[in-house]
Formats: sequence, structure tokens, C-alpha cells
Amino acid sequence: MKHSESPHLKTPDQQRSARTVDEILQSASSLSDEGLAELLSARAVSAKSGYSVGTIYRYFEKIDDVFLELFLRRRKKALKFIAQLVDSHNPKEPLIKLITTLTHMMIDEWSSKNPKIIQLVIRQYFKRSKAPEMYNAILDELIPSFMAAQVRDQSGTFKVMSMEEMRLTVRVLQMAIRNPFFEGSNFAGTPEHRRFVIDMGVKLLGRSKA
Repeated sequence: MKHSESPHLKTPDQQRSARTVDEILQSASSLSDEGLAELLSARAVSAKSGYSVGTIYRYFEKIDDVFLELFLRRRKKALKFIAQLVDSHNPKEPLIKLITTLTHMMIDEWSSKNPKIIQLVIRQYFKRSKAPEMYNAILDELIPSFMAAQVRDQSGTFKVMSMEEMRLTVRVLQMAIRNPFFEGSNFAGTPEHRRFVIDMGVKLLGRSKA
């Protein structure tokens, strides 16, 4: 793990142990999955991990940074899986099949999270991050896969677009999936929400019918 990829960890001169950091993050992950925002504390992470509060602060400046680092790692892992799904898409299959699969997968993932914890972590991200504008830049990891999919397409349903257009399209789709969960809307995760995202994905990424 490169330190430059983890801006919420302390500087390298702390002689941090990757194993200790991973175990602290695993404990934070368990607490996050339990769904109670009040569990996101140094004392709770200490009790769960078996490491002292002092040890946690040896690797993270604030307890918020534990959950920010966890959020970023989970996000990168999810994006890697999405890219793999796009890469494995059968070029003879229409775009709507890919969009439907991705939509249900991503909405199911967001539905498994506690909205209050999501809101807390995102607020802290923009407050604490040294480069908040990079929040959406991580989505650029998906662009090569989508660009390659449109080149491979044999179904005639994929629209050919530039990299910049693809970049904006990916951001719009992510926002359509994510924002209802951030806002705690009753729309989030519903069949209507899923249909909306699928329809939007097909319109933005699909070739217009003559």
C-alpha cells in the first residue's frame, strides 16, 4: 500500500505496520456494518480491534480518518469489480443487459449501507480531504473499460463517444445511483429508482434509434 494513495493515514516516518492498519480498518468495517453511527468512535474501534486508542492514533490523526480510509478502500474495490463486469460483457449482448446488471448490483450495494453513516463519512471526507475535488476522479478508473466496451460492441446498441463525454456520463450515472441514498430519500433503492437509472444509462450510453 503506497502512502500517497492513503491521504488519511499519518506520514511514513511513523513506521506504521500495514497489518495493524488493516486490522484496525477491519474492525471499523464491522462496526460500520452494524449500522449505528454512535459506534464510530475510537473507543469502539479499540474494543473491537484489541488495539489501544493510542495505537489507533499512531496511525490515524483522527477517528474520522479511520472511516474515511475504509470508505475509500471499499469504493476502490467496488469500482474494480464494476470494471471487471464491463470487461467481461459479451459484445453480442445489447447495452441494456449490461446497464441492468450494473444498476442492480450498485443499488443493492448502496442499499446495504446505513444512510446516516454514509452522510457522516461523506461530510467528513469533504471537510478533511486535502483534495475534495478528487472525490469523483476515482470514477475515472471505469473509463477504459467502458471505452473498450463500445469498441468491442457487436450489438449496435452502444454509442461511440469521446473520453471526456464518457467521463461526464459515468459521473452522472453514479450521481443518479448515489444521491437518493445520501439524501435519505424514500426513492432510494426502489423499483422506480432502478428503472430511472437503467433508462438514463441506456439513453446516455446507447446509440439513438433512427
